[in-house]
Amino acid sequence: MRNNLDSKAFTLVELLTVVVLLGVIMMLAIPSLRNLTYNNSEQQYNYHVKFVEEATKLYARNYKSELEKDKTSTCFNIPYQALLEEDLIEEEEISCEGNVILEKRSREGYNHKYYLTCRDSSGKVVHESEPIPLNCKGISGKFAVNYSLYKDGESEQVPYTEGEWAKYIYGEYNSSSPYNYPVERTEYTTDLINWIPMVNKKQTYTNYNGNVFVRAVDMGGNTSEVVRHLVRGDSKGPSFLVDNDENKITDDGTMEVSIKNVSDEGIGVETNGNIYSFDGVNWSNEKNKYYTLPSEGKIYVKDKLGNIAEQPIQVIRACSGNHATANASEILEGKTAWVNGVKITGIMKNRGKQTVTLNPGGSYTIPAGYHDGTGKVTVSTLAANTSATAKADQILKDRTAWVNGTKLTGTMENRGTLNWSGVNTTYTIPAGYYSGGTIDSRASYQKGYEDGYRKASEESSSNLQNNYHFSKSINDYEMSGFVTMETISQNGKMLFTLKYMSKQNNLKVVDFVKIRIVDQNNQLVNQLVNVGSNNSVETWVTKTYVLNVKAGYKIQMWGQNSNRVGYFYYDVDGYVLY
Repeated sequence: MRNNLDSKAFTLVELLTVVVLLGVIMMLAIPSLRNLTYNNSEQQYNYHVKFVEEATKLYARNYKSELEKDKTSTCFNIPYQALLEEDLIEEEEISCEGNVILEKRSREGYNHKYYLTCRDSSGKVVHESEPIPLNCKGISGKFAVNYSLYKDGESEQVPYTEGEWAKYIYGEYNSSSPYNYPVERTEYTTDLINWIPMVNKKQTYTNYNGNVFVRAVDMGGNTSEVVRHLVRGDSKGPSFLVDNDENKITDDGTMEVSIKNVSDEGIGVETNGNIYSFDGVNWSNEKNKYYTLPSEGKIYVKDKLGNIAEQPIQVIRACSGNHATANASEILEGKTAWVNGVKITGIMKNRGKQTVTLNPGGSYTIPAGYHDGTGKVTVSTLAANTSATAKADQILKDRTAWVNGTKLTGTMENRGTLNWSGVNTTYTIPAGYYSGGTIDSRASYQKGYEDGYRKASEESSSNLQNNYHFSKSINDYEMSGFVTMETISQNGKMLFTLKYMSKQNNLKVVDFVKIRIVDQNNQLVNQLVNVGSNNSVETWVTKTYVLNVKAGYKIQMWGQNSNRVGYFYYDVDGYVLY
């Protein structure tokens, strides 16, 4: 019996072998199952994206006019949620959130890029979106601003009903961009022109009765739908006047004070209500009260919201039996005084200290007003006002002038007019003043011109007879050593002109030209080296020099051409001038 049982049992080695084999199979199977699951998830996403692409095209067609009128944006942002809300796409095995970006092509049409995070039916993420690019224009997404309004006490959070009056209205706002951009700011306006940014997405409205418009702006520059509130805020009390006429003083020494011209820019006042108080505690509909003189206090008026305005009163009794007589022009400017029960503010100018310096013979008009008694009027000295430099002989005879406080009589002679002419003579003009006249030198000029012309003609004729000139031309491309151009026969200064030019296209370089002057013994007197070079063809180069020469001196020249081809033209002119 035991032997049969033993024959059917597994050995320990066999059991271990089976476990190892099962482990190997699991190691091979699990990655494959994982890859199969992953591939199925990706296939689900890719399949769904094809529907998203077609839905996006329909969406772009529906909003074609909005896309085409925007000429500046290079890309557009379409919320995936908008495709769902417009029934352009249905979700079955996969659900997504995010955005589709349309990028303008260089030609017509758009490139579609998908920034979607998608989950399967179990909630597992099958595709996660990359960060969405900024600055793409949003197209018709549901960009809304949510808000709450409270009144009269931000901490109490008392809800505010739009259109009702309150002292203060507090607004709290929040929004989320459907284009997946952060909200940059929330702002409001009352005229739809000037938008004012809010602080921490909160705003207080007071002393304003009308519409308020609110919007949000995201980091892509997209704006939300505009929210409109009708708010009526009033935190100011009414305005009013206090009347206290001295003529209403009674025999028992009291004066009637009246409240008049009550108005309110906000909610208004209860005309016949208990809105008046003369002590800030007790309120009634009485506008008048009698005060015992003298008295001081305040008068209060409140509107329908309980906003209170106050004004001080100061009632004094006029001096009995002797009324005051001053008016505003007789009271110092800015100072106040009671005159016959009326408080007057003075308009008399306060001139303070007036200091003036007068020139001799001058005058000063004292301005009206109060002078404090410290001012001075000073007259300057005659000498200080007649500072001058003239002397008696520099002032016309029998004329007078003040100089440094002294009256001088002039001694300068008055010569009247001066007329003079002469030939080969001079005239000394006497000192004094001349009123005009004529100095005529035409006769002297004519005589000097004729004498000078005659002498110059004689000298020029003599010089021209002795003028020496030479001219030489040489055509030689290979001057080996100096060539004697001319032997000078006269002393003087020579105006020496050299012209040279190459005459064939392959003659490109003139290395240098030398000019020198030697005496009778061929000893060098003067030498000009490298006086010019010419790298062009068929172009004359001209050089001019002035040289000192003597009779018997020789003019020599040497030109060198490295190419040693073609002809080298020299044209030399020399003039000896005295």
